[in-house]
Amino acid sequence: MLQSIVNDIKWQSKYGSPTIKLILINIGIFIIINLLILVDFLMKGPNLGLLAIKNLSLHTGSALLKKPWGIFTYMFVQADFFHLLFNMLVFYWFSSYITNLLGNKKIVPIYILGGLFGALFFIVGTYLLSNNYPKMINNYAIGASASVMAIVLSAATLSPDAEMRLLFLGNIKLKWIAAVYVFLDITMISSSNSGGHIAHLGGALFGFIYIKQLQNGNDWSLWFYSIIDKVKSLFSKEKNIKVEYINKDKEKPKSKQQDIDKQQHLDEILDKIKLSGYDSLSKAEKDFLFKISKED
Repeated sequence: MLQSIVNDIKWQSKYGSPTIKLILINIGIFIIINLLILVDFLMKGPNLGLLAIKNLSLHTGSALLKKPWGIFTYMFVQADFFHLLFNMLVFYWFSSYITNLLGNKKIVPIYILGGLFGALFFIVGTYLLSNNYPKMINNYAIGASASVMAIVLSAATLSPDAEMRLLFLGNIKLKWIAAVYVFLDITMISSSNSGGHIAHLGGALFGFIYIKQLQNGNDWSLWFYSIIDKVKSLFSKEKNIKVEYINKDKEKPKSKQQDIDKQQHLDEILDKIKLSGYDSLSKAEKDFLFKISKED
């Protein structure tokens, strides 16, 4: 059973959708941090879990200058199990609407950029409210909620009349679910988690504006993927200048046909996984899939 779970995780991390990969990242970081907390408990120190959380959190004040990477990393750190569970479930449910209408490629930029927008709102909001709430100046934030709110508002803006079935409530339109989320965050700004709710609203605002701009022909994610492509090109530069000497007349037709056969076999395996799951594969098919995953 354990081996089956490990194989499923490996397959999803390699071939899974962007939504699943982001969920796996959140779960992985959560597990690592809690293992460190367990070590701290057993050894009665040295607070490795708390140290990890502090170094991955989004800070304000002077701490922000010392740990600027927190603007990015905070959106992958969850406070506790139920925080993780709720965020990932909502993320999974609402991202499916975006995927069905726009494809998988928009999920990552909405998640990341929504989280960054939420971080900006958190930082600015902290300074604006610090006069009334002095403790907020040394506040910090963790959690994927701002990113998830960006996904929620993106889905609701993209398809406001689409319905989601909720327990005890039946089918509810996405626009009403999103409206309730936003309303709750607005009314809870005066709570003990003021900065967190402001960050949620920042992510929500990004999701709404992003889809509106996309509908007007302006895709804010293009520059995001432009940066990703440049980073990838840096790591693949040596591969691009690799020179091989082959007999074109003999090797090229054979190689081309082998590639076609290999792709057809891979497609058949992937279709089988979709229908019956990874465990339905034969050992030969699993070995073939593993071999393909190791190829460049």
